[in-house]
Amino acid sequence: MPVYKIDDRQPKQPPWGELPLDVYFLSEWEKPHPDPSQSNESQADLRKRLVRQFLALGFEGRQPYCQKSPSIPTEGQIDEILRPIRPEALRAYADDTGSLSGLWLRLCYTDEEAHKTLWAENENSEWVSCDGIVLDDESIFGGLDLAAALEVFPERVTNEHVDLQFRDAEFRDMVDAAQESPCPSAENYSDELKEFLARGQADLEKNPLMRYSLWHAACVVTHIFVEDEVALNGGSFDFQHDHHLA
Repeated sequence: MPVYKIDDRQPKQPPWGELPLDVYFLSEWEKPHPDPSQSNESQADLRKRLVRQFLALGFEGRQPYCQKSPSIPTEGQIDEILRPIRPEALRAYADDTGSLSGLWLRLCYTDEEAHKTLWAENENSEWVSCDGIVLDDESIFGGLDLAAALEVFPERVTNEHVDLQFRDAEFRDMVDAAQESPCPSAENYSDELKEFLARGQADLEKNPLMRYSLWHAACVVTHIFVEDEVALNGGSFDFQHDHHLA
């Protein structure tokens, strides 16, 4: 399967030189290696080093490279510096890294039937659903571990600080509203909706901690469901998330 967005509204490819990673590479490409003994660094090693430096910058450190009107690279810069960084199919999703967009990353391609079973569970449970991104391309991710995969798509590692006060207030309002008595019009709800609401209330009574999942969700900046060999063999998902708790 390709790399795609579940809602079928596929984003457009950004112009070359527009992405923060592009801007960073163009600004750092000609600078010498910080270790003089590595002055003969190959271009492949240089790209790997710059990606890792970009990862280490974190959210705040990347802000200077988020430019509204970045310089337009030359064709030579595109071909030599930018195009080899990663497959172009990933560029269109580089800005879609927020906590509201789930991401499914498939790393293991050895058991197609197990994959279909796991994906069917996702469709039923909606771990990654509308607006979610699916990275399912063996030619890109086959054989990689998580660290190597994130170097192909470094924007997903945000290290971003969030407005916890705003998010906490929003989710507290949602929880309070959910705990209020049904509105007067509830008696006009369909039997199916009444049954659905009753099941939700029953689940909450069995596990009161469920209500705190909303506050935890408010603190999650970005997250990835990793389909690796462990998950395909019936183990748990490698669920990676970046979160900041008050």
